[in-house]
Amino acid sequence: MNMKDKRLAAAAIAALLVTSASAAASAESVGVADAAEIGIVTETPDEREYMIFFFTDGGTEVADIIGRCGDPVPFPEEPVKEGYIFVGWSKPIPSEMPAHDMCINAVWIKA
Repeated sequence: MNMKDKRLAAAAIAALLVTSASAAASAESVGVADAAEIGIVTETPDEREYMIFFFTDGGTEVADIIGRCGDPVPFPEEPVKEGYIFVGWSKPIPSEMPAHDMCINAVWIKA
């Protein structure tokens, strides 16, 4: 299979991707032994670790959460900041780890 045919096969496979496992099987079915040879990433989002970062703007530290997509996310402790009342987080805390990193800020009002 020449390079042009490999590119066409890669485009066809990418258009039909459902999972990386099916992509590798599809690549083999068109004569490409290694899916990476035509640019198919075989790592799925479920295999990656993502982080939720908490910024407290001078309040007590809140531990970042690390997990894989779909893992349960524990609700973080509320931070404390002298002279302020914590009113919540800038974004909703997901119940499951999303397939991307997140940055969430503490929201304060003056006491």
